[in-house]
Formats: sequence, C-alpha cells, structure tokens
Amino acid sequence: MSPKLSVAVAQVQFDVPDAPAAGLSPLRCRIPTATAQDAVVMDFLEDDLHEAELALGEVVAYLARVEEALRDPRTGPVDLALLASARRPAERLDHLGATLDGLRRRLAQIASRLA
Repeated sequence: MSPKLSVAVAQVQFDVPDAPAAGLSPLRCRIPTATAQDAVVMDFLEDDLHEAELALGEVVAYLARVEEALRDPRTGPVDLALLASARRPAERLDHLGATLDGLRRRLAQIASRLA
C-alpha cells in the first residue's frame, strides 16, 4: 500500500508595499478647458493605475515565493500544495485585467481631449 498525502489548505497573505502616488497633475494641466467630467476621468485613471500596480505587485510577490520554494531543498509537498492552492494570485490577475480595460478606456478619453 502506498502512503497517502494529506494536505491542509490555508489562506496565505502576501505583503505588497503601497504603490507610489501616480501624480497626474502635469497631465491635468495639459487638458484645455478641463471640465468636471475630465477631472472625474483623471481621478479614475489615477485610481486604475494604483489598482493595477497593487495587483501586479501581489502577483510578482507570489511568483517570488513560488520560485523561492522551488529553489529551497527543504520545501516539501505540503509547502508546494499550499502555494498551489493559493487563489488570491489568480483573483488579482482577473482584477488586473478588468482594471487594465478601464485604464485603456480612460486613456482613450483623455487622448481625445488632448488632440
């Protein structure tokens, strides 16, 4: 009879530093006769940038932990199973995709105002 492997699933939290403020005020000044709607679009653009940086940072941190575990000779099957069961990185990639869609839309809106 072969030995059986039991796996415990745990929520793994990855520490990601806050993204620096995007500081889009120079771009705001370049929009001629900026309206309240332009200001809202710029606010959302700034937020999209921040959210994308955070999501990407979490995915990069997860990949670094995976790489570290794969290089460590002490890493066992339970360690790898825990990393494999982490759902947060995939969720953050989904969020990143949605955020990038919004970012691209807003960039197109701003581009039309600069033209």
